Amino acid sequence: MSNQCKTFADPIRTVMVRLACLYCGKKETYWAKCMYQCSILACDEHKEFADRDVKAWNHRNNYVRWSDYTNDPLFKETGILTNQIIVKRTNGEIENDWELMTPDYFEMASVTKCNEEWCIPVKKLDMSIKKYIPVKDLKISLTEDNHALVDDFIAKLNDGFYKKENLEYNQLFNAYTPIEENPKSITNLNTHQEVIDTVYVEGHGIVRAFIPGHQPIVYNGDIDSTDPTTA
Repeated sequence: MSNQCKTFADPIRTVMVRLACLYCGKKETYWAKCMYQCSILACDEHKEFADRDVKAWNHRNNYVRWSDYTNDPLFKETGILTNQIIVKRTNGEIENDWELMTPDYFEMASVTKCNEEWCIPVKKLDMSIKKYIPVKDLKISLTEDNHALVDDFIAKLNDGFYKKENLEYNQLFNAYTPIEENPKSITNLNTHQEVIDTVYVEGHGIVRAFIPGHQPIVYNGDIDSTDPTTA
C-alpha cells in the first residue's frame, strides 16, 4: 500500500475512532471539531489542512462557527454578544430576558439555515429554553443606526463565509485518485494489534478509541504446555 498523503479529509464520528491523522496516518495530535462527536483528526503537520476542511464542511452544511461569526462588526461594535436581547416568541409575545448562546462541550452555537433563512441560537437567562431565531430579528435589540450591520452580516452569510476554503477542498477532492490496495497482500503478523480503550482528549473530553495494543501472541508447536500450579 502506498504511503501517499491525502490533501483533504472529511470529519468522522469520534466514537470508537482510530487515533490517527486522516491525511497521513501518523499519530493524531489535533482535533478540528465540527460538532459534538464529529471532528477531523490531524497531526501537527496537517493542522492547517484540518482547519480548512472543517470550514469547507461547515460551508456545505450551512453552518458558521461562533468563533468566526462573532468577529463580524455586528458583534464587535455592538453589545449584543453580552447584553440581554429581545426575542419575539411564536405566539407573538415579546420577551427581553434572552441572550445569545455560546459554545460548550455539546453545543457549537453556530449560525445555521432554518427553512432557507439564516438563524442564530439563543437561550433564556434561566436556561429553561433554547431556540433559534432569524438573524434579522436581532434588529429588535439594536438601535436603528445599527440595523445596517445586521443586513451586512446576512449578506456575508448568503455570500458564503467559507467559500474560499470550500473551493480549495472541491479542487483537491476532484483531483484525488485513490490508491487501490493490493488484493494479494497479507497483514504483517508482527504488527501491533489494536485494542479498545478510553482516552481523554483536551477540549473534547473522554472518548472511546482504538489504540495500539500488545504484540500478537505467537503459539509455537514445540512448546510444552505448562501447569500453572507447578510454575
